[in-house]
Amino acid sequence: MSSPQKDIKILWAKAAGRCAMLGCRAHLVLASSPDVPSANVLVGEGCHIVAEEEKGPRGLSSLSLTDRNRYPNLILLCRNHHAVIDGDVEAWPIERLHQLKADHELWVETQLVDESEIAGDAVYSALISSAVDAKNDLGQLRRGFEEQPALDGAGRDLDERTGGDEAERPGHE
Repeated sequence: MSSPQKDIKILWAKAAGRCAMLGCRAHLVLASSPDVPSANVLVGEGCHIVAEEEKGPRGLSSLSLTDRNRYPNLILLCRNHHAVIDGDVEAWPIERLHQLKADHELWVETQLVDESEIAGDAVYSALISSAVDAKNDLGQLRRGFEEQPALDGAGRDLDERTGGDEAERPGHE
């Protein structure tokens, strides 16, 4: 039994056509010839995490044959890394392969952020920054008024007691 086309497409899309092995991440679709640009070659493989058959690598599992061939049990690797994981089952248990796949798909998502999301975030961030700046400017303006001395009609400081005749001060006759 082979994997459904939908599951294979999802696997290749979520992996961005790259090997999931950290440190590799090789492109798995290569141009075969400059003369025939549409003739691409797939050098990647949809690998089973739990083997399709019980006698295969990591094959002892209660997973049904149908589920063994579905997207959740597949990981996209280059041919070299497929051989590595199937050649050393002890070093590459089921849990580690699921984590490798999840980490790779997260890496793909962070690399391929939608630019409209970034633009929207930038606008929102700029609005918040403007509001914060305006509030800070208003606070500084208020403090500036509070720190100004009270002046009489002639521009003299009412609080300043520098001497002189009290009759000269407003309110004293």
